[in-house]
Amino acid sequence: MVLNKILLIEKDKEYGRALATAMSNLQNDFEITIIDFEEDKEKEPFDSFDLILIGGYSLKNLKSRAFLELYMRKLVILTEYPTEVLLKQIKNENRKCWYLYKYVRLSEMVSDLSFLTTLLTGKKHYTKNSITPNMISFYSAGGGVGKTAIAIAAARELSRFHDKKILYLSFEDIPDTELYIKSKPLSRNIGDYLYYLLEKQDDNLCGRLESFVSKDNYGVETFFPSGGLNDLRQLSNEELNNFLETICNSNRYDFIIMDLNCDLSKDTQFLLEQCNKIVLIQSDRPVSGFKNRKLITHMENIGLIKSLEVLLLVINKRAGHDFDPDHNEDDNTKKYRQIYIEDDKASFSFVNNSMEISINHSFGIGVKKIADELLIP
Repeated sequence: MVLNKILLIEKDKEYGRALATAMSNLQNDFEITIIDFEEDKEKEPFDSFDLILIGGYSLKNLKSRAFLELYMRKLVILTEYPTEVLLKQIKNENRKCWYLYKYVRLSEMVSDLSFLTTLLTGKKHYTKNSITPNMISFYSAGGGVGKTAIAIAAARELSRFHDKKILYLSFEDIPDTELYIKSKPLSRNIGDYLYYLLEKQDDNLCGRLESFVSKDNYGVETFFPSGGLNDLRQLSNEELNNFLETICNSNRYDFIIMDLNCDLSKDTQFLLEQCNKIVLIQSDRPVSGFKNRKLITHMENIGLIKSLEVLLLVINKRAGHDFDPDHNEDDNTKKYRQIYIEDDKASFSFVNNSMEISINHSFGIGVKKIADELLIP
């Protein structure tokens, strides 16, 4: 593993020790050295460090030690006040150094430092040995069946209770990711990532997913939308393949959960072809079952379903209708593994403009069955 070497010079020594310990525990590819700025009179060169973090000292102090002239490119000032986001700092040609707010969440600071070290040094980051993630699509012939809620809940089940590294990707025309996973103002988003991947063609920077993704309370990671229509829907097949390949080559994830758009476009078919398993969701309404039966026949005819193990059929009884499986199936659907999710409105609540999902009741029991199926090799 290639270590990122960071020098920490913090006037508040207690904060400095706590920060170094927490960062080392959270990100084990950081090697952090702490020195006392006032006692170190030798002025030893710090060229071996990738970044130099300084907190509690003014620019005047730094000028007296020639830090600005020698190490401006790698100098990070930890401030007592919120600062401009890194992407805007990059565009500022007159900047003397980088600025980070020292009291943000630790995961956000680590994300920014990972972004900077890769931007400045080109060092790639690998969190595991080589691994090919399982790509799982959640799909439906029509909307309104609870596809996104089930996809996110299954991702959380795999992350929290099975210790799997999960990336959730929405490919809907207008994604509602932020309804379920809270975003932060000015966070880096999927548009920023695609800019570096496709426009700047910065392979090293895009290999560090932690610099661009956000994580929910269950450990599921995602890219936040950049606003308006989904950026991922604007990509060509070649660009989409580049995007997925870069994510897979990061060796960061066990599962990539893809929440697909409800259509039969070439892009959607391309994504289905990449998946190890297709979770096809329908509601208990007759029209939903009818559409999915026709969709299954179509996918079989064009070769998207190569074996019985590829397709998992989930019936979400969210409408609360009386549901008789014998009247809602045919011989073509009966051959596939089926999971029923009971009507469970108590597992959903809308609080502070965010949809909360509980996985502790009957909805969660169905989600657990889905996760168990996805874990089967």
